[in-house]
Amino acid sequence: MNDNRQIETNKSILIIAALILSPLVCGSYADYKPLKPQDQLRRLYAPYSMQELNCYALNYCENLFDKRVNLISYTHLNYDIPSWDAWHLHFPDDNARLIESLVYEDQYSPVVRLELVRRLTKGIMKARYPGTRAYYSFRHRNDGKTFLIFEDEDTNKLRLSTWGDYVMGYVKTGFTARYGKDIIDIEDCEYADTPEGAGRMSVARIKTDENGIVVTDGGASRYWNESPFVFEREFTCGTREIDFTGKYWFSNEDMPPEFAFSAAGADSIDITIGDHMINFGSSWKDAESFIHLPDRKTVYSSKADGNISFDNPDFNYFILRKGVNWTGRGYSMAMLVIFDKRPQQMKAAAEGGYGEIKLTYDKENSRAGGRVWICPFDWINHNDMDYVFSNAESFLKTGKLMHNGYPSQQIFDNIPAGLAAGAYLLAKYGDPSAQTALIQAEAAADAILLPELDGMTLDHRVFSEARAAAWMIRAGKLTENQRLVDKYTPWLQRVMKRMLSAESSYDGSGWVSGWRHFYATRAVWLAYEATENPEYLEAYQRAMDVYDIDKDGIYRNGEKMASPGDADETYFGSLPLGAWGHAGMLDKADMLINLEVPAGQKSGVSPETPLKELWHDGGAGPWTQDDAQPNFAGFCLRGLNIPQKAKTFTPLASFPLYDEQGNVTATYKPMVNNPYLPDSGCELLVRGGENIDLDYSVTEINFKPGWAEEKQFLVQDGGELEGGIRKINYGDKTPIYKFDAAGAANAAVDMVLQGNALTVDVSPDGKRWFQRLNTWSDESVKDSIDVSFLTGSRDELIKIDVITPSGDASVLKQDKNTQLLREHCRYVGRGGHFIYELDTDGLTECHLEFVMGNGYNVEFSADGEYWNDGLNERFKEVRDGAKTVDAAWLRIADVTPYLNENGSIYVRFSNNDSFENYQNTGAFLRRLTVYGIFDSDSVYVRFGNCPFGRREQAALSGLTFRKWSKKQKFNN
Repeated sequence: MNDNRQIETNKSILIIAALILSPLVCGSYADYKPLKPQDQLRRLYAPYSMQELNCYALNYCENLFDKRVNLISYTHLNYDIPSWDAWHLHFPDDNARLIESLVYEDQYSPVVRLELVRRLTKGIMKARYPGTRAYYSFRHRNDGKTFLIFEDEDTNKLRLSTWGDYVMGYVKTGFTARYGKDIIDIEDCEYADTPEGAGRMSVARIKTDENGIVVTDGGASRYWNESPFVFEREFTCGTREIDFTGKYWFSNEDMPPEFAFSAAGADSIDITIGDHMINFGSSWKDAESFIHLPDRKTVYSSKADGNISFDNPDFNYFILRKGVNWTGRGYSMAMLVIFDKRPQQMKAAAEGGYGEIKLTYDKENSRAGGRVWICPFDWINHNDMDYVFSNAESFLKTGKLMHNGYPSQQIFDNIPAGLAAGAYLLAKYGDPSAQTALIQAEAAADAILLPELDGMTLDHRVFSEARAAAWMIRAGKLTENQRLVDKYTPWLQRVMKRMLSAESSYDGSGWVSGWRHFYATRAVWLAYEATENPEYLEAYQRAMDVYDIDKDGIYRNGEKMASPGDADETYFGSLPLGAWGHAGMLDKADMLINLEVPAGQKSGVSPETPLKELWHDGGAGPWTQDDAQPNFAGFCLRGLNIPQKAKTFTPLASFPLYDEQGNVTATYKPMVNNPYLPDSGCELLVRGGENIDLDYSVTEINFKPGWAEEKQFLVQDGGELEGGIRKINYGDKTPIYKFDAAGAANAAVDMVLQGNALTVDVSPDGKRWFQRLNTWSDESVKDSIDVSFLTGSRDELIKIDVITPSGDASVLKQDKNTQLLREHCRYVGRGGHFIYELDTDGLTECHLEFVMGNGYNVEFSADGEYWNDGLNERFKEVRDGAKTVDAAWLRIADVTPYLNENGSIYVRFSNNDSFENYQNTGAFLRRLTVYGIFDSDSVYVRFGNCPFGRREQAALSGLTFRKWSKKQKFNN
């Protein structure tokens, strides 16, 4: 290590062996300078060793932890601009990969971040889709929008799009209006937008200059956090006028994008969806497509049935499914189309795979018009589509989808492996929450493996299936659960046989691209660890010979790569670093970190940038974000053979550093100032010896419906008892159980269920209910939920309430000189204010998230009389030029100090008199979200039957209530 570097000046390195069973003292990063909102490839502490990059990478990811959702955020970059993704974009999929890295860190180092793994595992479980057996969301947003409506300049049509790694269009909508013999098509018209340019990306999110280049300094759009963003377009053709109104919502995934067309004086109007376009991908334009009707039985095929037409259709939605998907064979993509008013006719043209669908609306009261909502599903198992139908029926009945705050299904990839890895680590140290994680991991693994029996395979990501099966085997062996070992060993063999064949573009040593090669190599090693099959070890060793390196570049099978930093080969160097470090090829790893060769065009920076400069103070990647670090961190440590004289259990946000000799220090100094990071203490728990157990005291209550033991917990009878099964039909009185949770810090509910979508709600008092599960199964299966937020655990904040003007009358205690504008914002005039009285009864911890803008000032009070400073726009770090009028910011405040026995907290919202910065416009509030934790002596559990499922009956045949606490706690 280099003695003259800043980070080394006063690291208080402590020898673990001398501190067994004693807490470690806080260390520090010395004068480590926190990353700023524009820090990307900052290299103040270069040159790096592999072990140091590992620590930076994992600490940076931990530093991105978001207490609102128990997930790490995508990045900290641009947190001083409201229309970028800092803090508010999360990928459960990336979090799953990070969990695997943290499990490897425990395996190969003296540090175990058990609290972080537990909370990340809970965060992923929270991303489970309601109405599914075990599907999980790929991404999540607290800000901005997943789906947007943009213009198509060539056709005048409106394009449903998503803003992911790039802006991707799904489908176009347009119209054809009829006035007697005159027919006007959308392409014949001129138009004007409100707001001006509403269909452009630069208005929806980011500003651009006159050349279309993104303006990063002050490039804050006021509309990114607008909800709903209302896009109005007036089409004109001569004297004819056709109006379009589009709406899409801010981080509200239960509201699909809305398209409405209306033509004054028209005899009829066709709303067209598609235009023989590339529905879901140009290469699949002519792939067979299907239209599913709401009876869940009737299906039309573009190839077998051709064009179809319905006069006066008797349904309000349909599902368009294209029988192809980029992830592999057999899977599909789908689009849910809902309409509140039934058209007089619906036609679907078979060309292009139902590439154009027309809904015809005749004139009513001098106008012809209709409205549709469109929701894409990027990844679909066509044998398991009930939840898509259920979402449509939920929306038609309640005005909301059933997405639980997460966007529609995009891909099912790393999450089964991440859940299983998390369960493995929790079980390793006796954490009782492992049981819930393992039960959910099994269901998730089955969801990715069982479709193989129907010909559905993840060809491009077959290693995801292998990792899921391998982690389940490892978890089974660790917990002495032979059933899991016996179940998943044949699955692993099946998947590995395919992965180690030409079917997966395998040539006997390596896979077709570096990205697939290194991911597959890692999966092969994991398969070997799980089974000790020597064939897998040999395959791993052959794979390690495919790539090589010298001072001139990186080579594949002896052929020099043109660009050693390309994403599809080395993922900016992170993939080979993980592989070479793991294999003990430390000279190659060191050469890679210091490689002077230009990285190449796909590095995300100038192609002339040396690869060595892509490594930075946040770990790895072309910029500072959560994506590249899990490719090497943790896994790379195996080759260092770091001594593990004892295990250091680090609380969240302790940010440990350790060296190659096994010395550990806690810094408790964040790499970036994250307002959503939970507080932590200054001590770690150190344990020595083998088979470390953290000494939990666990109490279990088990019974089946109808047993005598059930009566003492059943406070409301419901359903129908039959042979030890409680069957619940639609409309039945719901059974409610009450369990004693006194003295427990954590609790969980395990159950055996079958049938229609069974809903499970929990409550601290039998009055306020929170849904924790909505799932189904045709067979009798186990499921499990964590309810520790009811018993005082700080592991999870639960969303207590969401308040949006104008629906704030129930909490509005005082209103002085405010007005409701933009449909959803409460503005404060000069000298005005308003006061909310929030119900916080029973909460032991409370956080408030505000979506607000302009010159706001927020104060808090326990009694409504004495006020304390809270959040003020003057003290928010904002980039020069980013004080855009009416642009909304997300801010969070811990109001736990103001909790009181009266069960209320008061919030006063006013101006800070900085009108001049916002064109004399007052402060506004758009949304207030209340997060909290209860500490109840009771847990109520209510079972119901989801009204939107296809099966008539839900059944409960077993119930376990578990509660536990640590005998020895972290001092945080």
